[in-house]
Amino acid sequence: MPDSSYDDFIESLNRGDSASEYSVAPSTKRISEAISTQKSKKQSVDKPVELGITDVQRIEHSYQIIKKNLRTLLDECPDQRQLSKMVVSDAIGEETKQAMLLNKSVWMASSLKSMYLDGEIPVVDSILADGLNYSSKVAGETKAPNGPKSVAVPTDNDDIPVEGIPPLPAISDPELAARVFVHKSTTNSKSYLAMSELINSHNERLEFLGDSILNNVVTLIIFEQFPTASEGELSRIRASLINNAFLTEFSLAYGFDKKLKSNINEEDLRNGKQKIYADLFEAYIGALIIDRKYDITEIKAWLKKLMKDKLGSIARDMKGIKEVNKDAKAELYSLIGTAALHPQYEVIVEGDGSEKQFEIACTMNGEILGVGRAPSHKEAGLRAAMHALTNKPALEKYGRLRSNTDRSVSVISSTRRSESPKVEARFNKLDIVDRQFPLVSDGGEVVDADARNQLYAIVTKNLGPEDIPQYQVEEIDGSFKAKLLIRGRTLSTAVDVSKKKASNRCATVLLRNRAALERAIAAFK
Repeated sequence: MPDSSYDDFIESLNRGDSASEYSVAPSTKRISEAISTQKSKKQSVDKPVELGITDVQRIEHSYQIIKKNLRTLLDECPDQRQLSKMVVSDAIGEETKQAMLLNKSVWMASSLKSMYLDGEIPVVDSILADGLNYSSKVAGETKAPNGPKSVAVPTDNDDIPVEGIPPLPAISDPELAARVFVHKSTTNSKSYLAMSELINSHNERLEFLGDSILNNVVTLIIFEQFPTASEGELSRIRASLINNAFLTEFSLAYGFDKKLKSNINEEDLRNGKQKIYADLFEAYIGALIIDRKYDITEIKAWLKKLMKDKLGSIARDMKGIKEVNKDAKAELYSLIGTAALHPQYEVIVEGDGSEKQFEIACTMNGEILGVGRAPSHKEAGLRAAMHALTNKPALEKYGRLRSNTDRSVSVISSTRRSESPKVEARFNKLDIVDRQFPLVSDGGEVVDADARNQLYAIVTKNLGPEDIPQYQVEEIDGSFKAKLLIRGRTLSTAVDVSKKKASNRCATVLLRNRAALERAIAAFK
């Protein structure tokens, strides 16, 4: 049986009165009074509160449910003015009217909606915006996540120095510091959280930011410390300083692994690649840059000290390395190489482009002439050629062999079976008239950048526009070997560091031997 005040409310609706005040059913009022009485009782602030991780998750879940249901109530529930019109409206069925009138939850929800609209319960906005502000005068309390001072949060003793490495810069915001160590796997079961809340409950965004900051700060450090290093060298140095294995060492040294909160099996963490620990280090830097208002000064100084030993080792290695001779392969080929027998470059150790270097041997006729080591395949090959250029006995041996080799058998023959007997006769005539073709560059001539155009003009003027010089270029162990052909006949060969240079060198060789060029043109006519 409804209370009399509830009956009065029904009667007021039937009269069409507008509710300007929000009644509360006596049963609910008694509950409110009981709660108020409980609140007024003095409780000991020193009474210990025992909470486990499950309790924390239940509290979080309950709070999120409150927020969700408040939004639903405010969006869908009519206020009391609307309700008073709805229950006397002919547009609503009698069954629905009775359900609304006799359901005290609807009555109270309507009252709550009206009170909210009239600004009587502003705390609702704070709940929905996660902005509740409980002011406390208890000393020692600390700022809670994304809000004002409310809960005393104990902090890890991060200021204790770790032997062998500089002190870890502290993050002053406890919530930010805590989020660093929360892995995404811990949020998999929190389906009750909104996407925006999920994203900011773990360290993935901090890791993303920290990765970028680390990359840029390390770039600044090595750019200043190695003023003569090339772009390629700087890239390799940076890669060695920010790779996962190196960052994991720092993370473990600072004890980040002990603070990690994840749902990943510990055995999998120990036996895996441990990238998760490198990610922790990046997440810490991400939180640190936010805490420092995006000022990198302290972070740069800390990382420079942290990487001091590695930077020193790199500097010592660089001092002992000779500058790369980009023409080493071409020089070696010009001294001892022929088309039939020339230096070969074989990979002994396959590098990975960062930590593990390539090791390449320069060989000739099965004999190792030199060995080169470098972070890249190309540089290792050039260093092998540089080493071979210092091998005097081998240079003497193969240089003498090259001098004694008949040019006519030192090049692979290139003939075209489809040529007419008349053209074949011209080839034979060319071989008989002058046995010095093909001319082989010794790598010592000064290359004329316009040589190809000059040769083109001479050849087409004497033989016609159809007989333009052709260039065949192939890459051989990092260098480029070019052949200059006219009517399929190889007239000159050269080796250089690029296709264009090798082709221009071929043309230069022929132009410098003008008498030979003229005899060749005469034989083709």
